[in-house]
Amino acid sequence: MLSPYLRRPGGRTLPLALALRRLADEARRSAGLGHQLQAELGALVVGGAAARTLVVLQSLDLLCQSLGELALCLDNCAVNAPADATLDPELLVEGLSLADVAARIAERPASTPSPVSGDLDLF
Repeated sequence: MLSPYLRRPGGRTLPLALALRRLADEARRSAGLGHQLQAELGALVVGGAAARTLVVLQSLDLLCQSLGELALCLDNCAVNAPADATLDPELLVEGLSLADVAARIAERPASTPSPVSGDLDLF
């Protein structure tokens, strides 16, 4: 059994192994985004990259590798999690600021995008 802090009276429950797999998927998704950014940045600096740019690219590579390793560790935890261990997915994602990440982990509908403002919307 898990800590009562991961349960609410009457709340939904989610198998711990599934929660860990979803966390691993998020880490993999972030690593994939990092790899895409790394490729794009690398293409921009081919031929005349400043030393500082190369340091940034190496840091991005380390971030991607670290996220991949975190995903693997979470997968290993999921495989070895007790079958009867559950938690409340809403408490698991409490405090997350990215609604899409919280929705994927807690398995709830993603928020609908905001209407277009007419201005340049970067985020």
